[in-house]
Amino acid sequence: MSLSNTQDGPDPKPRTESGPAITAAELKATALLASQATGGITRLVQSIHQTVLELPVLSGLAEASGVTAATSIIYESIHRLNDHLAGQLASPASEWREIDEHTAHTRQRLATLAILNGIIGDRLAEEQSPLALPMSISPADHPCEGSHPAGPQNKLLIQVHGLCLSDQNWCDENGHSHAAAVADELGYSIRSVRYNSGRPINTNGALLSQLIEQCVAEWPVPLDQLVLMGHSMGGLVIRSACDQTDREDALWRRSVNRLICLGSPHAGVPLEKAGEGLQLLLGTNRWSAPFKRLGAVRSAGITDLRHGLTDDDDSRHLQPLPKDMACYILAATRSESGPLKSARSDGLVTVSSGLGNGSLDIPEARQHLVYDCGHLQILHHSEVRDTLLKWLTETL
Repeated sequence: MSLSNTQDGPDPKPRTESGPAITAAELKATALLASQATGGITRLVQSIHQTVLELPVLSGLAEASGVTAATSIIYESIHRLNDHLAGQLASPASEWREIDEHTAHTRQRLATLAILNGIIGDRLAEEQSPLALPMSISPADHPCEGSHPAGPQNKLLIQVHGLCLSDQNWCDENGHSHAAAVADELGYSIRSVRYNSGRPINTNGALLSQLIEQCVAEWPVPLDQLVLMGHSMGGLVIRSACDQTDREDALWRRSVNRLICLGSPHAGVPLEKAGEGLQLLLGTNRWSAPFKRLGAVRSAGITDLRHGLTDDDDSRHLQPLPKDMACYILAATRSESGPLKSARSDGLVTVSSGLGNGSLDIPEARQHLVYDCGHLQILHHSEVRDTLLKWLTETL
């Protein structure tokens, strides 16, 4: 089966641990990104400097001594030099991709790109940077996919990673994947989606719908079961794809029968809500206003986590789960034991958000809380494996 990417960009290459950690094209794009960051930091410092010089006690002295004029010349020179370097680096992306196109994709390199995409991926995509990860689906020989000697099965599990992660995170450092092990045991084929987690959740949801439709249409055997599983943001991306796609318009929507969300922030992430509040606070007076720019350095994907998936007309009401499939939600807490109401978060997502604030209308048998478990540990926790095994064998 040959699947194309859903946006322009290089196709994923086989994962090996040899060769350079970055291609020449990506090195050039990184240099351009560094140049842009230099410009942004210079503007921030210039703004702070100007604000300080406008203090009544300093303004007259600065004007008399020529400090204001001198600093303006210095800052202007830095901007001009940086703009010149950026111009030299900004050759067409099509030329960049012709360089070292066959460089190996190492695990470390992909992890770095995934983090970068999570933080500023919307900007990378807008600029068509080679550093932007295109949405794609793994081949059959992906190291985290397990193996089926008989070939593609009539049951398929598609898994979608979270913010600042990639498809390789479904495997632990030893190459073991609980999801792949469960899939092997139950006779599922399994595929992993890789995407730019810094883009808006709805944008990724639309792209995911297209990708799954192509995968299902090209699947070589008739599918009896299709399961979608997302970790963290991945669960919201899947829910967005379901919400944007009508059953009548897409084969995959008529084929899917289970949706599993692992540690997904259905009601939002407190850290992002705090980030929004900090930005508003910094903008309330002239002295802290320059620092507001630092608070804005986060992607659309991150800001979308502020409230989770909510109704378009009212962010206080959560978007309901799809009614035409069995939905399961799992949350984690770092607490070792105790009542649900006093359980701590998993380090990123609160228990309340992970379980949808009790407003997602889901049976208790399809909810699960894992104690003494962090947000990333969800991917490799034995209790999560056992829960998946139970849910996937439930009679619908």
